[in-house]
Parts: sequence; C-alpha cells; structure tokens
Amino acid sequence: MRIHNTFQLIPHEILQEIALELVKLTPLGPPTALLPLLLTCKSFYSALSPIHAPTLASRIFAFKFDASPVVRREFRPTTAGYAEQLEANCRCLQALKAGDVQGLDVEETLLAVLVMMMENEDGRNRAQLEWARAGEYAERWVREKLYETRGMCDGWPEESMVSACALWVMWMFTTKEKLHAETPIQREQLISLVLPFVLLPYRYASSHAPPNHFQLPLPVSSSAQAHNTVPLPLSIPTPHGPYPIYNTSREWTIPFYTPSSSSSAATNNQGSSISTHHPTPLSPPCASTAAKLLYFSRRELLPFGIAPHLPATRAEAIARHVPPGAPTQEDMREVNAHLGAPPPRRVVWDWRKGRRVVDGVLESEHEHEVVVRTGGESNKWDCDWWRLRLCGDLWRRQPRWRPGRVYVPGCMRGLWQGRLLVSYEQAHNARLANPAYPSTQPFSEASVHLRMQPVFMRLEEHWALPEHVDDPHQPRDRIRVTLDFNAEHPHRGAGGGGYLYETYHPEKRSAHDPERCVRCLEREEVMRRRREEELERVERVFAGVGLGRGEEERVDEFQPSFTTTEEEEDGEDGDDMGDDSVQEGDSDDTEQDQHPVHHPLPPCTGAADIILTGMTDHRHAMAWNPYKFYGRVREWDGLIGILRVARYPLVEHVFFYGYLVGGQNFVGNWRVAAADPLMPAWESAFTMSKREDS
Repeated sequence: MRIHNTFQLIPHEILQEIALELVKLTPLGPPTALLPLLLTCKSFYSALSPIHAPTLASRIFAFKFDASPVVRREFRPTTAGYAEQLEANCRCLQALKAGDVQGLDVEETLLAVLVMMMENEDGRNRAQLEWARAGEYAERWVREKLYETRGMCDGWPEESMVSACALWVMWMFTTKEKLHAETPIQREQLISLVLPFVLLPYRYASSHAPPNHFQLPLPVSSSAQAHNTVPLPLSIPTPHGPYPIYNTSREWTIPFYTPSSSSSAATNNQGSSISTHHPTPLSPPCASTAAKLLYFSRRELLPFGIAPHLPATRAEAIARHVPPGAPTQEDMREVNAHLGAPPPRRVVWDWRKGRRVVDGVLESEHEHEVVVRTGGESNKWDCDWWRLRLCGDLWRRQPRWRPGRVYVPGCMRGLWQGRLLVSYEQAHNARLANPAYPSTQPFSEASVHLRMQPVFMRLEEHWALPEHVDDPHQPRDRIRVTLDFNAEHPHRGAGGGGYLYETYHPEKRSAHDPERCVRCLEREEVMRRRREEELERVERVFAGVGLGRGEEERVDEFQPSFTTTEEEEDGEDGDDMGDDSVQEGDSDDTEQDQHPVHHPLPPCTGAADIILTGMTDHRHAMAWNPYKFYGRVREWDGLIGILRVARYPLVEHVFFYGYLVGGQNFVGNWRVAAADPLMPAWESAFTMSKREDS
C-alpha cells in the first residue's frame, strides 16, 4: 500500500517526462515501453494513457513520426487528434509487421502507408515503415494478390483502391539497390504482372479525368442536383468498357488526425470541448501511373545496345554522309547515361545523429539547416497529395482559392529525357477488339511487338499575364497567343484581344503585382471582411462581460496587407470546403477548438493559364529527328498535355499527357494526335525526368 501511495504522489507532469524518455530509448516501432507503466496501477494509467493524456501521446507522435507536413497541408490537429493518429499509425505498423496480406484490413493498411510516405519529411515515417517491412508487404500483395479478382474482369487485374495503393507503395519504396538485387525471374514476373496497366489505356484510366476535358469540374444541371444524380459525359462502349473512362466513385474517406468518439468524450469529461471532426476524402491514385514507373525503372536497367557499325561521333557521321535522324555511338551513350524513371530518394531519420540520411549518406549540419528552412522531402509530394484530396469528384465545385497546388509553376522548364513504348498498331487494335485475357499465350511485350524509343524535350513555360499589365509595360520576353477560336482561354475582361503570356525564368522578376492583381485583391477583400467579422465577434464577447470598447475607440485596423497566410472564405464563386476544411485548434483549449484555424494558402502567382513551348536541341534533333512542342497545364488536376509536331510530313504528330510525380517523374501516355479524342487510338506509355544539366 505504501508503494502505491508513493507512486500516486508523483506529479503527472514528471511521470509523463519519465515515460517520454523511456519511449525514446526505442525509437522504432510502437511505444511498447509504456505498457509496463500502464499496467502498474490506476494512477499511472490515468496519467499516461492516450485517452487521458493526449499531450503525452502527441509528443510521442512528434518524436516517432513526421508531423510538420500535416500542418502545411491545411490541418491543425488537436493533441487528441495527434493521439488518435499515433494509435492509427501503430496499428498500421503492427499489421505490416504481421505480414498478413490476406486480412480484411489490407486496404486500410496500404492507404495509411501511402499517406505516411507522402508525409515523409525528415525520414521518420519511412524509418518506421522500413522497420515494419512495408515495402515487402506491398510487393508481396502485388505478386500474390493483384490478379486474385481476375475472374470478374475477363482475366485482367482489377483496378481498385487496394491495387492502386499497393503499386504506389511499392514504387515509393523502390531504390537502386532493390532494383539491382532482383533476380531476372523476379524482375520479369513483376513486369508481366503490371504490363496490362501500362499498355491498356482503354481499360485502365491514365488520369483523374480524360484529357479531352480542359475545363473542370464538369457542369451539373439543376435537375440533376435535385435528384442527386449526375449525367455521365459521352462515352462509347468498347469490349473493355466505356471510353473515355470516367470514374464516378473514386473518393474514400479516412479518419485523419481526428479524435475518435471515445477520445473526444474522455477529453470532454476533463473539461475541454472537441468539435465534430470530418473525415478526410481521398481519391485513389491512378494505378497505371505507378505501374509505368515500376515497369520503366526495371527495363532501364538494360541499356540500349550500341551497334559497332554506327559512327562514333556526329563529326564522323557527317564525314560519312550519314543523313540526319540517325544516332551515333555517342548519342546512344548519352541515352543510356540518363534514367527516365529514377527511383525516389530514400530519406530516413537517424535518431542518434539527429539528422536525415539521404540515399545512405548522412546530411551535414549545413544541409540539415537548409532543409529546416526550405522544407524537406514531403514538399515534392505536395501536388500528388492535393491531387488525391481535391480531384476525386469530377462534378464537385472547387473552392474559390484552393488550399493547395496540384502543379508548381515553373517545374516543367528545362531539358526532359526519357523513353516511350511503341507497340505494333495492328496488335494494339486486335487487343482492343478482344476483352478477354489471352488464353493461348500470356499477355507480354512480345505479343504486341513492343519496342522502346528515346525521347527528348526542351521546354519553356509561359504564364498568362494578369489583366493589370498594360501594353506599354509588357515584358520583352512575352508571347502573344492567337489559337483556334474553339480553344479554352482565361478570361481577359472587356478589352478582348489576344492573350499575353510571360516566359518564366527562375531568376527573373515576375510581372505579377499583388497590389494590382485582381485575384489577390479579391482574396484580400474577403479576408478583410472575415477579420472584421471576427473582431466583432470578439467585441461582443468582451461587451457581454462589461469590457467592450466604445464606438469612439473603434478603429478600422484592416487595411489590405496582400498576405497569403489566411484561409479562404469561399462565398459566391465556389463551395465551402466543407469536409475538406479541417477546423481543429492547436491544443485542447475550449475557445480554440470552437472556431476554425486559418491555414496558409499557396502564394498567388497571377498565372491564370500556363502553356508550354519547346523544341529538340540541335544535337538531339540530328539523332532523333527535330520536333516542336506546344503544351498546356490543366488547372483542375495539374495534367500536362504536350503536342509534339514533327518537321517532316510523314511523321505522325503525337500528343503526350501525364502528371509530374514526386516532383521529378513526368509519367503518362502518348497517342496519335490526329485521332478522335473520344475514341480509343494508337496509344502507349512514356516516362521522362529532367536533366540536371538542363
């Protein structure tokens, strides 16, 4: 009895500090060191359990997992929310460690791993997931379960949330070491498994919405809204299903940094009020995108062969009167020296050194300070995250100012190199006509006569100039666009005329002026009204207890400041974020939890439209034919569309479309440009990455 009385005399704050230091002794895995303390006595349990001590749980979460991306991506969890997420992450780690890919929670587990990898800032998340063998878990599911439901899909693998997450997780854990450690049998087996996702664009969606749509979301009539139905756009029936592919139920909701009802009730019993939390809607990523990356990363291990009869250099080719369009040995070596699908960097946290380890190399103190100032690895996945968050419903109206970007302006500028796949057109059409998986021989590269070609693009990026830019002050490096009258263009006001675009350069000052930008002024006006309303609310609270200010003391303190650190109020032009708007406070304080927290918005660039232009460099044109490029970025989901125009009339124009994945891989499909966009056409996959010497 005396021992228990002595334990009860220990202040809870001291006990929690002891528990935290105990947990820090074993940074990897769930905080199992707490279990003996929790089982010691009721006093210890009430002081240390996540339900009663969410602050301790939130500190453990911040020690074991990456927390900063959560706040950057518009969330402000409470301590109870962090405690709940700690339990969710630990359940995920335990499921991964068990290695059971037959369980009912596989889908939830893989989705949790995908989100954790997109939040891998300093490497804490990845270190925990590697401890739990998450990469091996996803690979095992792909190799054993990807074709489990083929009986319902004419023999083909099914595209689902679990298959998409498994392929993406497998890609995110891909490293150069793993690629080289695979045996040829393992490599060929995986390529065979993912090949349908790579080569069948009429069966598996290559984008969140078909590329024939530029203005999204799609309109919904008032009658459809009244009956809670949405009409599908025009699709034609094909043996493999409707085309173009419109996914009508691509959103899932997950509890994300939100306290459960039990933890909320426990916290409320202690005197704090936790507001009702909304689940986070996420759409599954495109399975075909991850499949392409898995495929190309393995095929690029085998370099292009260099025929000995080729000229050694371009000078020798000219001396031998070799016509342009033929590569030299020097050109082939350049192709082999660059990867179109380089794996993501492996970033893990070293708890002993207190710094990141990037691809096996410990960061220096200076590099670590730079990362702290500019942001870590998760920044590269911000666009992918917001694409999953905002682009699952083709009909849902978007907020007037979106809380995150699906495309970072300027990221496509430079020299891009990669590879594209070309199949035999007749074999492609034959496969389109037959919905069933081949019965006589496996679906393989040989069955469609697949070959691989290099591709080069040097691109420039141009932003639509804001309406306030007057003609006398136009920048010198401007372009005037006068495209077909059916093309979609940003609104230019009553003045009409052409559309002016500014060429982006990282070292050049933009023509965007926040004090004259219409979008900035509109946003600032909304925020000014919001601040006034909040001040009035606070004034009413103080006035209710006799501490209000008189009218003569009130001063208008809300002059435009042109900041971008407040959340939007959606008002007339768009829906409220609703479920997308997280309204938690930073702590368990009652007043803070009752009102929304203002989250930072991405800065306005003034670019209402982004177009791309470019051409092949001279040395690449001499080897692989000269091309010009004209492209555009779809604002809704960041889909990049580029038309490749050949100089020679006998060469087909080709349309490339895809996404920038992880800030480094341009992945998607190409198709012949002359074909009807509403019909399946000769089409296949490509992947590219930016050259460092661009």
